[in-house]
Amino acid sequence: MIDGELVSWGALAAGVTAITANAVFWTKLGSRLSKADAAERIAAAALAKVDLVSMQLQEYKVEAAGKFASAVDLADAERRFATAVDGLSARFDRMAERLDRVLETLLDRRPHAK
Repeated sequence: MIDGELVSWGALAAGVTAITANAVFWTKLGSRLSKADAAERIAAAALAKVDLVSMQLQEYKVEAAGKFASAVDLADAERRFATAVDGLSARFDRMAERLDRVLETLLDRRPHAK
């Protein structure tokens, strides 16, 4: 009977060890699956935020394109500015000619000291 008792105690210890190992395995697996689910939810939320920011960026691009001047508009403004500067230059030339005539007239009218 001693041989039979040793086998049954060994079998009992092996069974308890197997059940414990099985429980530990499933507990760890459940914990890892729970962490994976949480990571998946975080990733889904991050993707949703990326999509939202991407849409906002596209809207800003469209709005900014409407607000900023195009190359043609800048070229037109530059031409108008150059024309205005040329006009001012011509006005200053005419004003300088008038001042010359006024000064000549004043010099001609002053009494000559002899």
